[in-house]
Amino acid sequence: MFNDYKEISEKIFEILKDKIVDDTILLSISKNSIPTIEALSCKLKKPYDILINETISSPNNRECEIARVSENENIAINRDLIEAFDISQDEIFKRAKEIYNTNILPQIYQFRKGEKLTNLENRDIILIDNGIEDELKIYLVAKSLIDLNIKSISLAVGVMPKDIYQILDLIIDNIYAVEIIEDFVEIDHYIKNSIEIKDDEIKNILEKSKCFRRVDA
Repeated sequence: MFNDYKEISEKIFEILKDKIVDDTILLSISKNSIPTIEALSCKLKKPYDILINETISSPNNRECEIARVSENENIAINRDLIEAFDISQDEIFKRAKEIYNTNILPQIYQFRKGEKLTNLENRDIILIDNGIEDELKIYLVAKSLIDLNIKSISLAVGVMPKDIYQILDLIIDNIYAVEIIEDFVEIDHYIKNSIEIKDDEIKNILEKSKCFRRVDA
C-alpha cells in the first residue's frame, strides 16, 4: 500500500494542505513517525514536536500491551486485559514509574535537552503517525494534551482499522486517514519498506531539523 515513510508523508500532505490554521502544531506520537513528520512539517511550513510515550507489556507476554505511559506521567490502561491477566493497578503504576525513569526520562534529555513538552496552550494539535492499530495510545495522548490546555486534537495517519476509526471519531475533533481498513492486519503489513528508527537516528534528525519546534517556541 505504501512504499515507505516518504510516501505516507506525501499522501497525508495532500489531505492536510488545505486544513492547516495559523496556530497548528504537528505532534509525533511514535518514534517511527519521526521521518514522516519531519518531511510533512517542512512541507506544510508548520512546526512539530514529539509526545514521548512507551508501552507497558504484560509480565506474561512481552508482545501484549496492557497500558501506556506518557512523558507527563499520564497512564492509559486496557482494563479488560489487566483483569484477564489478574494484574493489579498498583502493579501497573509501579511498572509505569520504572518505564518512565528508565526509558522516557532519557529520551526527554536526548531529544529535548531535559525539557518536557510545553507551550501548547490554545493550539490546534494534529497528531501524526504512520498508522494506528488500537485506541489505547490515542486515549493516552488525548489525556496528556488536555492537561496542557490545547484548543483541539486531530489525528492524521497513513492507515488504521475501520473499527478503531469509529471509536476514535467520538473523542477526536478530526481524523484524516489515507487508508481505513476493514480487515486490518498490522501497520508494517501496509508499509513495504518499514524500518525501526533508533534513538540516535531520531536525535540526529531533530538536531538537523529546521522544522522541529524548540522548547522556547
